[in-house]
This record gives sequence, C-alpha cells and structure tokens, in this order.
Amino acid sequence: MNNPIAADSHLPRKTFHVIAASVFPAAFLYEPFPREWIALIAAALAAVWIGLDLGRLYFPPLNSFFVRTFGLLLKRREGGALTGSSSLLLATVICLYAFPAIPAVAALFYIALGDPAAALIGRRYGRLRLSNGRSLEGGAAMLCVCLLTGAALELPAAASAMGAMAATLAELYSVRLDDNLTVPLAGGCAITVTQWML
Repeated sequence: MNNPIAADSHLPRKTFHVIAASVFPAAFLYEPFPREWIALIAAALAAVWIGLDLGRLYFPPLNSFFVRTFGLLLKRREGGALTGSSSLLLATVICLYAFPAIPAVAALFYIALGDPAAALIGRRYGRLRLSNGRSLEGGAAMLCVCLLTGAALELPAAASAMGAMAATLAELYSVRLDDNLTVPLAGGCAITVTQWML
C-alpha cells in the first residue's frame, strides 16, 4: 500500500492531539451538561472509533482510504496498526468512570498537554536520551506541565506531585503499551491513591 503519511507530520499531529484530547476533560470540568452524559458520549465514541480502527486493519481498501485521508495526523507505524486515538479514547472512558472527577480531569490533561510538551521539547532540546529514545529534557517539560495542571485544578500538593511523577514516568518508559493509555491511567491512579491516603 502506498503510504502518504508525511515524515514532517509531528507538529500537525501534536496540535490535533492537544485539541482532541482536551475535549472530554474540559467538558467534565466545566459541565456544559451532566457528567453522566459526557461519560456516555465518550464511551459511545470510543466504541465506534475502536471498531472502525480495528475494521480498517482487516479491510485494505478502507485502510488505504483512511491513510490517504488522515495521513498528516498519523505516525508511520499507524498505517498498519491501531491509532493512538483508540488508546486515548479507551483511557478517557476508563478515567471518567474509574476515578473521581478532578483526578480524572487532571489525568486526561496530563496526556493532552504534558505529552505534547515532552515530545516537542524532547525533539528540539533532547540530549540525555534513554535506550527507548525518550529524553530527560522532554520528561522534565512534561513534569512541569503536569505540576502546573495539578496546581490549576487545586489538587493537594502531595496528590499533584505523585500524579505528575507517575504520568511522567509512564511517558518516559512506555514502550510496549501506548503512552496515550498508560500516562492518564498512571496519573489518575497515583492521584486517587494519594488522596485516599491523605
């Protein structure tokens, strides 16, 4: 299959990521309608998207159309694998149902804002790299963004610190699992457990 995914698609992908990944946590935070409805919409969208994402992998014409249409928003490996959007939507549903409201919002903003910060700073300034290619500079940028997120949401200091550190470590060391899944789940679990212990 001819793969039109652009080699320089990083910035468009990250811009789309910030916008799309912020929709549900922002809605959950500001409640334009009941949170139960927001969680149901997220679950329905996740089911539809993941179904289509799986289906295109078994139907080459559909996959060809998908890659031609959305190539600028895809990583090269996603032409023949599930997209990060599937992992992100799955994580969104789990967070909205498994965690209290504010920890869920914080965890989802970690991946919406912190992960792009890590990627952009890591690509531009990363010198100290781990064996998986992730950089400590990118990790530091993500940690700062996650700490600012916790402060903006008025999380207790200990919960904010633990959530930010857990999310950052998940981003740095996620290899086999997509960090769109591991970052919010790690961050949300850390915040929730820390709050239980306070």
